[in-house]
Amino acid sequence: KPLQGLAQGTQITNTANIFFDYNDGVLSNTTLNTIDYKLSVNDIAAGKATITLQPNPFTQYTVIKIEGAEAPYDMVIYDVVGNVIRKEVAGDNTFTIQRGTLAAGMYMYEVSQKGKVIGKGKMIAQ
Repeated sequence: KPLQGLAQGTQITNTANIFFDYNDGVLSNTTLNTIDYKLSVNDIAAGKATITLQPNPFTQYTVIKIEGAEAPYDMVIYDVVGNVIRKEVAGDNTFTIQRGTLAAGMYMYEVSQKGKVIGKGKMIAQ
């Protein structure tokens, strides 16, 4: 659990020794975590929008439908390490996400309205 009050953009690095049986430890790669409050669950407007994704997992495409909030919407799709993969804009209440060049795996999406995050979730490309 991170310390309270860390500033936006604070970088935290860590390494570890992994021990197998009674052998000397094997040094792991150094990890880097960056504090990013704009992706915080606290930013989601509670109870205002319902977001559904069907099908999930998907092979060719999936449809994200938003109910309870007015369009337009912005959506950002991230890979599992937080890199932005795609950005989409919808003038109505649906996004149709084509698989295209997305590799098989899990992705996170974040839906915004007027710069405020209204929901987020996970999708799986097969």
